[in-house]
Amino acid sequence: MTILILSICHDEQFALVGSMKTAPKLVQKSERVRNLVSKQIFSCQIDLICEESNPSYLSIAQLEAFNHQPRIPWRHIDMTPQERLEAGIWEAVAERPFDLGPHNPEGTAFRIPEDDIREEFFKSKILEAISETRATNVLVICGDGHAEFIKTKLEDAGFDVETNRELTPVKRWEYMRP
Repeated sequence: MTILILSICHDEQFALVGSMKTAPKLVQKSERVRNLVSKQIFSCQIDLICEESNPSYLSIAQLEAFNHQPRIPWRHIDMTPQERLEAGIWEAVAERPFDLGPHNPEGTAFRIPEDDIREEFFKSKILEAISETRATNVLVICGDGHAEFIKTKLEDAGFDVETNRELTPVKRWEYMRP
């Protein structure tokens, strides 16, 4: 069993539609993500993709899984708003501190204690999907601020896990300052 975690910027993970397909920068970012996902699928013989993404949009990885022959199972692993409410973390996640200072145009998101609850949820969804599909090579796609924490949780559960930060060479998150 091999698990590869692909760290991503959420604004780059969605399939382009309509006029978005004519924006050169968006197309370039989209192709970079598509190429890396496709490369991982083939080089690692991926037979399950688990992804933290907005379910309102089709993700690049979801589309790649659907179009692959044979089709690769894809699972959404993020919490719904209802699940966040029930876990008591909806407000904290919705109001996550973010720094968009004058010297920080990309922005920096801050980790909050509630991220640990979400990452435990991600882990449980990944393990559930592995059990359901009997997958042996799993690609997990999540925001950069979660990648190393999910890796640790899956390693603690006995899995061999690698992290690929090729799409996130610049860290855009940090711990909350006291």
